[in-house]
Amino acid sequence: MGLFTPIYMKGNLSTRQARAAISKVKKMTDQAKLADIARDGKDNSVREAAIDRLNDANLLADFVLNDSDVRYWSFCRLKELRDEKALAKVVTKQSSLDLKYIYESMDLIQDQSLLEQIAKTALREEARGNAVRRLNDQSVLRDIAFHDPNATVRAAAAQFMTDPDTLAKVAAEDSDPKVRRLAVSNEHMADAALLGRLALKDKDEDVRKAAVMSKYMTDSHVLTQYALHEPEKSNRFDALLHHTLDDEEDLKKIIRETEDGNIRTHAVGQLRDPALLAEIALTSDDVSCRLYAVWNRCLSDQATLARIAIQDDWGKVGEACIKDRSGKDRITDPALLRRIATEAASPIARRLAVERLGPDVADALEQIALQDADNYVRIAAIQSSVLTDPDLLYRIATAPDDGEFLSSRMEAALKLSRREPDRAVAPLAALLNEYRASGHVASRECKDAAAFLIKQYRATDDPAIRSVIATVPNGEYGYQYVDVDNCNEHTDDSVHFDIPR
Repeated sequence: MGLFTPIYMKGNLSTRQARAAISKVKKMTDQAKLADIARDGKDNSVREAAIDRLNDANLLADFVLNDSDVRYWSFCRLKELRDEKALAKVVTKQSSLDLKYIYESMDLIQDQSLLEQIAKTALREEARGNAVRRLNDQSVLRDIAFHDPNATVRAAAAQFMTDPDTLAKVAAEDSDPKVRRLAVSNEHMADAALLGRLALKDKDEDVRKAAVMSKYMTDSHVLTQYALHEPEKSNRFDALLHHTLDDEEDLKKIIRETEDGNIRTHAVGQLRDPALLAEIALTSDDVSCRLYAVWNRCLSDQATLARIAIQDDWGKVGEACIKDRSGKDRITDPALLRRIATEAASPIARRLAVERLGPDVADALEQIALQDADNYVRIAAIQSSVLTDPDLLYRIATAPDDGEFLSSRMEAALKLSRREPDRAVAPLAALLNEYRASGHVASRECKDAAAFLIKQYRATDDPAIRSVIATVPNGEYGYQYVDVDNCNEHTDDSVHFDIPR
């Protein structure tokens, strides 16, 4: 084009010239001329103006693929035209194109035949994989699952196939573990025998795990072998989560042979044989196994639970026998509770049983309050609403000991103070002196006792009461003053006797 070259075909245009050229192009309607400008123009801004008026989607696709100077503008125009064939050309033919062009093009392509073409022939694996996820033709998916060179694309096909036989073949034969795993995880993969083989023999731990977790895994023996021998030890527990592992002999084998305490205890939790559960609860060296055996709802016989609670020396097992994890009582038979309260090796079990004893076992409560080897069990007996005899409370409060049961005697004296206040004065004064001697005077019981004595002194002119209180040394009995209007509430800073001697 020499002297008469149109301005819109020239290069090195000034800003004013470029504006004039663009103005001319924007008025053009001749598609051939616009195509020439878009293809052969020397100024990119003028070419872009021509592209913006082009309707030739195939030419625009060529620009996207081959001309980086106008690629973006051409792609924007191509998207406006929504020509699926031209978009498929962009997706299929370029191996180095920025992925945004691939994905934005794929969003606009709905035609199944074009998606099939992309899935089979696109140079970019991302394009093939995207197309595979939207294909409906199972035969095409099957072909891709078997023949695509890229494992990611084959894996996508395995995810969306519905033919069980094809999935089984892929799961058994594909060289890539990711493809095999997705085939195994597919909800249509229902070959139980193959799942069993893969769970025990596949070289990849994720494939083995997927096989075990499949809802079609129905072989309890396979799950047992997996729980015992899976090379990746952290995965062995997966077998215990499967509903199919319910064969009693298989569970026994796991309990007997596994070295993993977590697996053993959960296997115990899945047993259904009450006799076996009782045996484990009574004889196992593993305290967690004993606990899981008791937690198992199939062990429900109260006499058996009581026998376990009596023998248990750990405490937690006995506690689980008496009440479940929600706090509901499991043993309600008064005779059995009495036996636990008086015979259980663990003070935890004895205390829980004591708290549940009824009025027909007052004699047992008396024995426990005076003789149990554990201070807190004695306190539980004293606090029982059944134990109300003032004479017995006085006996407990004044019983001699070396200080081991000081708090239970104080509990009895305080309970007596609510029934026969005058009679409680001397025992409480003596007990406060014992606490002072022991160095433990900051307890709630000491403050309650001090508050009671002050209240009694202020409420009466009885010289006998005054003389008893006078035996308690002046001093601090805790971290708070006593509110003398309520001897069970302490609201200030410290407790002092403030009595003239």
